[in-house]
Amino acid sequence: MSNNTQGIKREKSLQGVKMSKRKTNTIESEKKKREPMTLRDIMNALLVSLAANFGLFIVSPSCVYLNNQQDFPITFRRLMIVMGIGGAANTVVFALFLLLLRLLRKRLYEGALRFTLGLMLSGFIQCVFLNADDTVFSGDRERFNHINAATVFNFVLYFVIALIPVGLHIFLLKRNLYPKLRKNGVAWGASLAFTVQFVWAAIFIYNAEPELASTYTGYLSYKPAMSLSEDENIVVFLSDRLDGEWMDDLIEQYPELTEKLDGFTFYQNNVAHNTNTFPSVPQMLTNTLYNGKEWPNYMREAWSGDTLPSVLKGKGNYDINLLPDCITTINNTRFIEDQCDNIAHAPEYAVKYNYFEQFGILHATLKLSAARVSPYYLKGKMAKGLGANVGRHFVQIDHALEDQRLTSMKPNTDLRFMNYLTKYGLNANNEHKTFSFIHLSGAHTLSNEIAELYAPIDGDADFYQTTRGDFEIIFEYMNQLKELGLYDNTTIIILGDHGRPPVEINPFKHTLDSAITTALLIKPKNSSGELQYDRYSELSNDNFPASVLQYAGIEHGDFGLSYRDIIDNDLHPDRFLQTIKFNNYGRLSLHALYKITGDARDFNNWEVQPKHEHE
Repeated sequence: MSNNTQGIKREKSLQGVKMSKRKTNTIESEKKKREPMTLRDIMNALLVSLAANFGLFIVSPSCVYLNNQQDFPITFRRLMIVMGIGGAANTVVFALFLLLLRLLRKRLYEGALRFTLGLMLSGFIQCVFLNADDTVFSGDRERFNHINAATVFNFVLYFVIALIPVGLHIFLLKRNLYPKLRKNGVAWGASLAFTVQFVWAAIFIYNAEPELASTYTGYLSYKPAMSLSEDENIVVFLSDRLDGEWMDDLIEQYPELTEKLDGFTFYQNNVAHNTNTFPSVPQMLTNTLYNGKEWPNYMREAWSGDTLPSVLKGKGNYDINLLPDCITTINNTRFIEDQCDNIAHAPEYAVKYNYFEQFGILHATLKLSAARVSPYYLKGKMAKGLGANVGRHFVQIDHALEDQRLTSMKPNTDLRFMNYLTKYGLNANNEHKTFSFIHLSGAHTLSNEIAELYAPIDGDADFYQTTRGDFEIIFEYMNQLKELGLYDNTTIIILGDHGRPPVEINPFKHTLDSAITTALLIKPKNSSGELQYDRYSELSNDNFPASVLQYAGIEHGDFGLSYRDIIDNDLHPDRFLQTIKFNNYGRLSLHALYKITGDARDFNNWEVQPKHEHE
């Protein structure tokens, strides 16, 4: 009994010692929690915040800007001032956030410091070694938006690297190693990160050559486009979503069109190459097939080659007047300065800067910077909403400049053109032959105002009423040509960029259930009479650039087959249509590719292909 009693006493004694130790540890832990903030804590928070924000607001934006200068309408100096202000403010805010964590719990604060250092390391490795290039705008590469082996591996690797400083600190703490490193590691790491970034940025900026000495204020102007030639003109009206079958219905509902379309032939067996404005229109103007790259990369390549405007200008001495939807066709006018004659520059009083509002200089650039330093899978999410023309909201040109073509295609853009056309009118004062490309909203957006250009309506306008109203703009232009005596020497093409989009047929399927054709109407010069029909010729919008060159009398062999090549020689080329889902400006999902042989209105002649064109 005595032994048992002694054992019980010893056990109670041990329990008391353990409880005492637990109390001591708890007290020590509580003391650590309540340990007063030191100057070292404040300095660490400031150093980490400074290094992180210097990279995010200065270094990364510098790389994005200087590698993609054509996409920014503002000077590098203006960008750095705005980003510097934003970076300074965020440095203070983030430092205060870290110090708040320190007040709440020291371990949480220390973990946040080291994790932030880890994120800086991950971002640096991502930018220097893993990004394909420094062009990160919309994240529209497939690998950026889909979970696959590459994105998963990159995502895991990114955050494993980010956790290295935290893991290293825990390892050293557990083994009581390198106390000086544990004590000063955050300050050393943040100082090193800032120094490396500063030297990197200084060398990069020193070796770069900023292109802009002042804000770029170019815009497409109606004024030069009003001046035509007594010699020869080619005028293209691209009516958005001008579906072939819709055009059939339109003529049936409005039979006067057969007379008004004086000298035209309606080619009913024509197809577009894509189901969306982008990349349909830039393909037609540049003769460069969309290759699946990020939108801005494709635009640069497409417009830097032998484009339809550049060949017309260089070999035919044509004046080029382009009035497209800028966002989906050219990104911005800096791409086409050397191949377009209707670019004007806004005076200083008409320019307003968007510094801090949504998608303004600070917001958009910060999103680009975050996308650049992010893992693949997060890039598109970080840059969401920016689109291809990231700088389109940086500078706003006063709409009071009545000759200004708005950057996006919409009913109001059509009305602006109509108002300018009727107020100032066409003239025959151009000494050069002219090529004019005019993109109308057409059936893209239903509009009572557009519909009532033809006749008053009750209720809401439908596709046919809106399209019929838009044709009044075309007829006003044609009537002025006739009044000037220019109608006979002018070739006029009216066509759609694509037919009705697949979502109008079946919003839930990636493949098609029926054929989609695109309207094509052509009036060669010296053609007259009621509307004619060609139901047979197997044409495509792919033939558009070669056809324009042929109408201009320029060798077109390098641009492929023309309409006349196919019609006159009874050719039967394979035609292709790519269905696309348009997620946001600059983000595309390629779905089904079809090869079309014979009659495009017979869906039995459509064969889905196993791969997309760029694969």
